[in-house]
Amino acid sequence: MVGLRLVSPGDYISPGQALAPLEQISVLDGTAHMNENAGPYRGLSREQARKQVVNDLESAGLLEKIEPHSHAIGVCSRCDTIVEPMLSEQWFLRMKEMADRAIKAVRDGDTTFHPKFWENTFFNWLENIHDWCISRQLWWGHRIPAYRCARCDHLIVAAERPSRCPECDGSDIIQDDDVLDTWFSSGLWPFSTMGWPDQTEDLQVYYPTTLLITGFDIIFFWVARMIVLGLECMGQVPFRQVYIHGLIRDAERQKMSKTKGNVIDPLVVTEKYGTDAVRLALVMGAAPGTDIVLSQERMESTRAFANKIWNAARFLFLNMERSGVAPWVPGTQDQYKPEADAETLTVPLEDRWIFSRLNACAEQANAAIAQYRFHEAAQVLWQFFWHEFCDWYLEIAKRSLYQTENRVARAVTQHTLVETLETTLRLLHPFMPFVTEEIWEKMTGEPGTLIVAPYPQGDPAP
Repeated sequence: MVGLRLVSPGDYISPGQALAPLEQISVLDGTAHMNENAGPYRGLSREQARKQVVNDLESAGLLEKIEPHSHAIGVCSRCDTIVEPMLSEQWFLRMKEMADRAIKAVRDGDTTFHPKFWENTFFNWLENIHDWCISRQLWWGHRIPAYRCARCDHLIVAAERPSRCPECDGSDIIQDDDVLDTWFSSGLWPFSTMGWPDQTEDLQVYYPTTLLITGFDIIFFWVARMIVLGLECMGQVPFRQVYIHGLIRDAERQKMSKTKGNVIDPLVVTEKYGTDAVRLALVMGAAPGTDIVLSQERMESTRAFANKIWNAARFLFLNMERSGVAPWVPGTQDQYKPEADAETLTVPLEDRWIFSRLNACAEQANAAIAQYRFHEAAQVLWQFFWHEFCDWYLEIAKRSLYQTENRVARAVTQHTLVETLETTLRLLHPFMPFVTEEIWEKMTGEPGTLIVAPYPQGDPAP
């Protein structure tokens, strides 16, 4: 609750003349009770004070009528309590010059947003920036580096606590109780975590970073402030690329909220569907510029895909064991070509086809990843593995594996199967790391090496 008091009583009404300035005074203390400015209502809660004011007006015969009135009030997003304005001393950061530098850096391409249209949110906020209130009255946080002399109330801003007051030479120096806004502290993260203000080796090597991945809802809270403070403190933007993803929503496209009760517990769904299935469901729904719709049906579908990978690998392993083929040693080439039949010197049509599709798949996946279109890369890999490799090539390959006595032809087919699977595991690993690593280990006998294996590049015309 805020009251208004005339600075110069008696001189604020005259025809054609503006009202004299009004001084705002707070009538609330830190516990939301009336303070000394509330006069006879001092000590009452805000609810009690309102009722008492109405009673006093009615007792004095000054209350004309009571009628319903709808108006907008501020409400706390956490507890739905009415928010009451209260005047207090705060610290502000002048933003105009720093904001202009950040705008120029993004316009010049020092930092690029993906999708690019999110730069409009960045520009709109900084072009209309106000001075930033950086002080908060919280229990935890970075303390404001400001000190007051208990003797003369002189204010001192310094990086280190002064031993004596420069005005009165007093030694009783008290630090301000306020802490920095969380987003101010978070804005220092790119360089403060690497030793700043000291010029450490980590700072020289890792600042600026390459990529920041974050949600659109904190572009102005966090991304803009990291750029502003990075330019101010380091003279460089903190990152070169910013990839903006959407929010995860439920099947009805509602924002997940504990209050609504539509939150999906990640521990529950990963236990039910598997970590890889949940990861792939999230990636396939993460089209740039849109929110991610996560549903049980989508995770059931991606779990089925994980099972498809496992079953295809199991089919191959069983066939190789029956044929006495040794464990496969994966290659490191970037282009994948079928082997010719040693007797006929011809390459089976189906082998040429699957390797052509494999190379095209690798090329398309790399192009999608380079453009931060991870959902497209996942869809390309899904289409290739399930529909082209499993639905077509595996079925065709069974003819060579089971219906012929030609051991050379069988070996050529096995080579194609193994190399296609091995390459696909490397392509899928960023999206489904656990099932691919498990199969890779069984295939190569080298645990933990898939993550460092070369990522396939491919050639659409092998």
